[in-house]
Parts: sequence; structure tokens; C-alpha cells
Amino acid sequence: MNNTIKTSAPWASGLLAIALPFGQALAAHSDIEVEDIIGGKINLHLDDAEFDFATGNAIYEAEFGENVLLPHQTDEPGFASEDPGPFAPDTYVRYRTHGSLMFWDGLSWDAADPSVSLHVLGNFFEDSIYTNAGLFGDATGLVGVTDIDGGLHSHVEFCVENQGLVGCPDSPAEIAANTPAIGAYLIEMSLFGTDATGSTVLLGDSDPFFIAFNNGLSEVAFEEGIEALTAVPVPAAVWLFGSGLLGL
Repeated sequence: MNNTIKTSAPWASGLLAIALPFGQALAAHSDIEVEDIIGGKINLHLDDAEFDFATGNAIYEAEFGENVLLPHQTDEPGFASEDPGPFAPDTYVRYRTHGSLMFWDGLSWDAADPSVSLHVLGNFFEDSIYTNAGLFGDATGLVGVTDIDGGLHSHVEFCVENQGLVGCPDSPAEIAANTPAIGAYLIEMSLFGTDATGSTVLLGDSDPFFIAFNNGLSEVAFEEGIEALTAVPVPAAVWLFGSGLLGL
């Protein structure tokens, strides 16, 4: 059971097959995978992950614009587990938002422009909004409901916009007017599990993780932003030692 409510612009899906060559409508992607449940807490699959040096958070990469009709929107990465999976059946897996919206301009990570918001649209009509000033809207949202075998595979919608919208741009006029800066956008979240009402927590939060979204950068420039997060800083004493050797 996948209880997913899609929130993409409804007119766009019908045109996608026309706009892109057959068989290339959606680019390949990798999901955020749940490995197992340890001590009543969701544990993510991290074998291939990169990690932010400052926080230790895993970093997952995503790309806006895989659908050319929605250039600043995506439903990747998805969230998945093996099937049969580690969950009890009918567990409501939810995301929790953390932090604020960060931006990579090709040189450094900093707070995003005040006009820009990144929305996460959950599958029970939630709109969670990241800005440079913090979080607004819904603090949590529904990812999906596990199936009878304890497995999960579901998607939410992500978008970045600079029009002060409620939700993602969903009309041709809003999409055309949407011009967030080219760069990479970074958000932080975690996953947890509840019953159907959402009031009883069944599974504690996973460790927080980052999702970095490429918005129009070249692959090289985007990866430089990821490397800036994962790089181990060189201590100042090393730089001084190196400059001393150069002086000699």
C-alpha cells in the first residue's frame, strides 16, 4: 500500500511524454533508504553516503528540473525500504523539518536569499517551508504508509520558489514567473513513524540528514558544493607552517 497523493501541476504530466523522448521522461534516481529499526528508531542505509563534516549528517543529492515543464520542482529523492521491510504494517512514516534554507552560489554556502522558499509537500496536504529565517508551515508531513510486508516506497514533492507562494507553482503563469537563483539549496530533515492519527509515535526520529538540490548548476559546480560540505578543514597552524616553508 502506497497511499500517495501527488501534488504536481496537473496539466504538466499529460505533456511530459510529448516534451521528452519516449523512455526518458524521468531521469534515474536513488532513494533515501531505510536500513532497519534499531532501539525503536529509524536507521537509514548509509553505506554509500557522504557526510557533512560540521554536523556528521548524511548528504543526499537531488536535481530540480528533471521534468522540463517544472524546472524548479522534483519528487526525488524518494523514500524506500526493502520489501519485506523493517517496519510493522500500516506504519505512517513522516518527515520532520530542521534548520533553515542554505544556498551554494558556486563559491560558498550561506543563508539563502530572503525572497526564496523551498517547499516540501507531504502526502496529507502538508506544506513545509524552509527559508533563510527558519521554518514555516507544517513542521512534519506524511511520507507514506508501509505495506502489509513492512515495506515502504513513496515520494513527496519538493520545489524552490521566489514568489511567496502557498505551495509549489501550479499554473503556467506561476511557473513562468518563478526565478530562484541558480545554485544549490540545502535542507535538513529526519524520519519518524506514527499510528494513523499521527498522535502516537511508534518509531523515534532517524539521525538528521541533508538533501542538496541542484538548481541549474553544472555537475562539476554542484559537486564542488558537496565537497565544500564534506571537506576536512585545514588547521590554521598547517597554513602558517606551509607559508613559513615557502619563505625559506
